[in-house]
Amino acid sequence: MAIVFYTGPAFYRAEFAVEISGQRRDLAPSIKELGTARALGDWSAIRETWGDHLPGQPADLWAWLLAQPAARLLDLLAVVTAANLNAVKAKHDQSRGRLKQAEHIASALDLDIGAYWTPDAAFLSRLTKSGIADVLRRRDALRTR
Repeated sequence: MAIVFYTGPAFYRAEFAVEISGQRRDLAPSIKELGTARALGDWSAIRETWGDHLPGQPADLWAWLLAQPAARLLDLLAVVTAANLNAVKAKHDQSRGRLKQAEHIASALDLDIGAYWTPDAAFLSRLTKSGIADVLRRRDALRTR
């Protein structure tokens, strides 16, 4: 959890008995139109809300965790897992296994990116005509599920 919630210079040397290694990926630099990225805004709000619930000092975290009901701990586990989920496909990405696992997770959770994003003019202007047709086919296929 340290990598998700306890970041910055104040926690650089903090020691944790439980270390969950992951890569906290900041997607903001990869998004050209940040103001249109509703999913990123929702994710930031979720992290901020959890940050408000957790104790301010890492030393107090364990006692706080022990006092929480199981349902709340499962919610927190979901947030920490989401922070470490890498489903980003780069232009020349060869990570087929990782991407297939991400597809399974998205399917199991019934994720619908269409609730957060639509192919607008700014996005479509960066694609070829065949790329636009592919995006529209995929969008239509998702809507018919």
